[in-house]
Formats: sequence, C-alpha cells, structure tokens
Amino acid sequence: MRLLIFYPLVFFSLFVRKENGLWIVIGRDGGKFLDNAKYFYLYIQTKTSEFPIKVIFVTSDKDLYNCLKKNGYLTAYLYSLKGFILLTRAEVLIVDNLDWSLRGFGIVYALTFWARKVQLWHGIPIKKIEFDNKNDIVLQYFAQNDPTFSVYLRRLIHFPRFVRYDKVLCPSKAYKKIFSSAFRVSEDKLIVGNYPRNDFLLRPELFKGWEIGIDKKCYQMLLSKKAKGYKLIFYLPTFRDTNWRVLSFEELRTIDAICSKLHALFIIKPHPWDRMLKRVTLEYVTSNQSKNIIYLKSEEDIYPYLLTSDVLITDISSVQFDYLLLDKPIVYFFPDYKMYKERDRELYFELNEIIPSRICTTIECLIDELLKSLDQNFSNKRKQLKLKKLVFGDIEKTLGCEVIIQSLVSYNKRDSE
Repeated sequence: MRLLIFYPLVFFSLFVRKENGLWIVIGRDGGKFLDNAKYFYLYIQTKTSEFPIKVIFVTSDKDLYNCLKKNGYLTAYLYSLKGFILLTRAEVLIVDNLDWSLRGFGIVYALTFWARKVQLWHGIPIKKIEFDNKNDIVLQYFAQNDPTFSVYLRRLIHFPRFVRYDKVLCPSKAYKKIFSSAFRVSEDKLIVGNYPRNDFLLRPELFKGWEIGIDKKCYQMLLSKKAKGYKLIFYLPTFRDTNWRVLSFEELRTIDAICSKLHALFIIKPHPWDRMLKRVTLEYVTSNQSKNIIYLKSEEDIYPYLLTSDVLITDISSVQFDYLLLDKPIVYFFPDYKMYKERDRELYFELNEIIPSRICTTIECLIDELLKSLDQNFSNKRKQLKLKKLVFGDIEKTLGCEVIIQSLVSYNKRDSE
C-alpha cells in the first residue's frame, strides 16, 4: 500500500506550486492540540501581522477542528480535500513528533515531501531517540553504510519513517551533539532555543487560547481544591517499550491512604502509549471511588496543570527538565530501572549524572521522599537549581518561539534570494 500510494503522491506534489508564507502545524497523534506544536501555533498567531506568513493548524480530530474554527483560529481537517491541498501547497511544515510521517500510509509526508520540514520534538531526551535508538529497527535500515539489496528494499517500503529535516529545535546548547546525532542533521541546522511549551510555563500570559485542549471541568476542580489547601501531586512517568507495570493496585491504595492524611491529591497522567498504567489506574479509581487519586486522560495537555502543581513525581520523562523551570520539587520513582535498561532503551547518561536526588525503587521510598518534598524548603532545591543552570544555561531568558520564527523567516528569505 505504501508503494502504491506514497511514491505517486510524492511525484504529484512535485508539480504543485508552493504558496509563499504558508506554514502548516501538525501536532502528535494526528494533530492533537498539545505540547510544542500547540504553543508555537498559539504564539505565532500574534505575529502574523509582522511577517508575510499564514499559519494553519491541521488536525484529524473533528471536535478539535470545530473548536479551533469556532474560536477564530485558522485550521483545516486533515482528511479532506482542503486539508490535502493545503499540505501539498505548504512552504513550511512544523511538527513535534515522529508519527506524522506515517499517517495514512505516509500520505501526509508524501503531500509535504517538498516543503521545508521543521522538527520541534517533544522533550529533552534521557533515553536514546531516533537514529540513536538501536531498538528502532526501521531507522537502522537507513543508518547502515553498506546496505544489502534486502536493506534497500526495506528502505523503499519504510521510507515514510525516514525524514530529513531542514531545521530541528534543540532546547539546550548542552544537547547540540545529541540532537545532531539523533536526527542526522548538521549542527548548523539546529535552532537553539527554549521549547514553546516552556515559554508557556514561564510566560503564560502570552498564549491566548491555552485552555483549548484541556478538561476545563477537571482543571477548575483542581484549582478549587488547591484554594482549599490541598497539595497537588502529579505523577507523569515515561513510556516503556515493554509496557511494564509501574504501579500496582495495592500501591495505589497505599498512596491513596497517605494522600488522605496529607490533605493532598495524587494526579496520574499516563503516557499516551502506556496502556498498562491507564488500565490499572482507571480500574482503581472506578472500583474504589477514590477522592484522592485523579486520572487525567493520557492525550490531555499537561502543561497548564503543571502551573497549579506542588510536586512532580516522574522517572526519566523529559517533563522533569521542563519542571525545573518552575523551581518546584521533583521526586524520582523508577521501580523498574534495571529492567528498563535491559529490555527497553539505552540512556544518554547515567542517572546519577542528571537526577539531583535519590531514585526510589519502592513505594516506601517514594512516600518518604514525597513527605520531604512537601516542605517549602525542600532538601534538593539547591541541586535542582544547579541542574537547571547546567541544562538550560541562559536559554530560559529568551522566548523560544521568537527564536524559531526569526530562524525560519531568515532561512526562507536567504533561500529565496
């Protein structure tokens, strides 16, 4: 199907004239409104009068499409004639994920094949990503220097998984070599600037429309609880290729009891691909009618919630770096660390190099660290500040959205000249 659909569309799109200044933004999982794609799109809406550009958010979510349209935003439904025409005529395509190129047998990639492609990505990695991830067998076909005929054939079939980006956003100078290697781009193609989602954490007032993409009823409930003195503890673990369980039913019951004593809420948002944690949490919340454990849908935008939070619990999710910008305590819970290294992914660093506290592998340790973190002068504050400086340097002082816009505008202008 890819051979029959992808390559003819690539050939067809070659002859379609590109529209100068037409920028298309597509979020992850078919265009969900969250993460860097969302916040870059919202910010740039305030800048289109300054530059000769038209920015359109394309999505396969009909409800989101109708919501954006109702609120006056330029948007298009992905699987429509208008959507296909816009993709084919796009001068610039902006994404923050890897699944966009595989949509519909590679139709999205085929139609935008000749557009400039910009990857904003969705996290500062600890685990190895893209070409550095040896577990990604498909990308390894493209990494071989001396491929056989069968490898060439696999490249032909799986070509939509391989994308050459014109620009890649790198959120830290310390990560330039990693991003260059992971995406197979030279360092001069990197845009070194803050993530748009981190711009939002630092300057939320600049992002009109940020409430789109969240459960407003749940958000207001948490704000109400916080106003009554509740502590909001967020648990955001990373995705595991093995889909291994990180919290059991009994452990959730223990956490529930502790939160009741602490006057706290334990909010769990699984990774979108984590089916196991989602199943266990929903089963517990439903069967126990718990008022202390809250389940957030895995596809929901978490960043507005982080502004309301008191503590973050995570493992090696990239959200831990974003959270450093808020100067709030982080607790590290990684019960399957040894198994993760053996069965899931290699890591770029040893954990003791980038985690400023002890790593909890048991529920008892987690509760102990959690109690310490609720102290206003939490013990790891100095170490977290040091890590923030090491990772971000002075980047947080500059709006990443502005850096991206200036880079793309000057890049397109230079090329047209």
